[in-house]
Amino acid sequence: MHVLIIDDEASIRKTTRIALEACGHSVVEAGSTVRAIRVLGELEFDVIFLDLKLGSDDGLELLSRILTMRPNQVVVMFTAYANVSTAVKAIKQGAFDFIPKPFTPQAIRDVLDRIHISGKINQHEDSLIPTDQLIQPPTVLDSAEVLVERALSLALKAAPTLAHILIRGNPGTGKRSLALEIHKRSAQRSASFTEISGGKMTRELLARITQGTLYVPEIADLDLEMQGHFLHWLDEIRSACYKESAHTLRLITSCKINLEERVVKGLFREDLLYRLNVVAIDLPDLALRQADLQRHIELTTSFYCKRLGKPLLCISPSLISRLQHYTWPNNFKEFNHVIESAVIAAGGLVIEVSDLPSDWDQKQSALNHAHKPSDLHELEAEHISRVLKDSRNLDDAAHKLGIDPSTLYRKRQKLGLI
Repeated sequence: MHVLIIDDEASIRKTTRIALEACGHSVVEAGSTVRAIRVLGELEFDVIFLDLKLGSDDGLELLSRILTMRPNQVVVMFTAYANVSTAVKAIKQGAFDFIPKPFTPQAIRDVLDRIHISGKINQHEDSLIPTDQLIQPPTVLDSAEVLVERALSLALKAAPTLAHILIRGNPGTGKRSLALEIHKRSAQRSASFTEISGGKMTRELLARITQGTLYVPEIADLDLEMQGHFLHWLDEIRSACYKESAHTLRLITSCKINLEERVVKGLFREDLLYRLNVVAIDLPDLALRQADLQRHIELTTSFYCKRLGKPLLCISPSLISRLQHYTWPNNFKEFNHVIESAVIAAGGLVIEVSDLPSDWDQKQSALNHAHKPSDLHELEAEHISRVLKDSRNLDDAAHKLGIDPSTLYRKRQKLGLI
């Protein structure tokens, strides 16, 4: 499910978010009424958790505004002032349920169970998500890093449209997970999510796809003949959508290499590239997401604890430091493997450095000796270089990176790119 938490206490938002993400739900946070109204103007949510007291603002007033905007919205109220009168008032006003503070993660899970039993959430949509997505940690849809936040924000804005989306990034950066999140927020969410890699695409497979979302990872692997057929198929789909005046199918593609370079080499059709990257999203490597790393550690640990039937484990400060100082060359694929292995190995309630996989521990030590302290600068330079190649000009590159042109100029100077 897609859940919004509205609470002015960061600790409450964090506790609720961890409980929800551990169950596989995607979460967005709002710490104020102003932020909540802005988010609600951009995104749809299955459930909203709303605090009765938002600083100087009244949660009941915001509840009224939400239900005016969305009469069928499911809203669960939080409050530190747990009494019958406020609970009854909130429910009479349209809230689904009421949770007094302090609460446990189980209280969150219990209210979600009641919501499902009530039939207010369409559970059919979840059954259309590939089953392997249910055994992967949920995708984090906001970030403290400018580059990542810009990418996620653009994805969420494009999700309700029929615009073709091209997601670019190195292996393991979360391209497929983001494609699934886009699908779940699209007009096609009640239809299927079909995945066919570029190297396995055939005319027969394309002919079967008429609705839902088609996700094509490694689009660069299409041979030139198939590219021509794919372009023709896109024209047919567009004509069908216009004739039926309905959103029937949307296309998401991804790649790990520079398609513009393949165009120059005559390996990829330029007209197809223009059709694919109506919305282009660049996902940075995990090493460039330092501000989010502790949150990813906590979320992924919580997820694997639940999946493996273990109590929620704490992570020692020394282990967190160890994970934060690693460059993660294989991104989330390696990250998830390391966390899952450590959760399995942990003998107590705290995961220690000694619980890390031995092969990974040796690999990290070797990398630490081999790499210079400038590794993160090199990764940043790589990412900026890639964005520059994929941009029309410097202003366009700065816009994609979420910085102003003068800042981009200074970064290029500092990183030796000019």
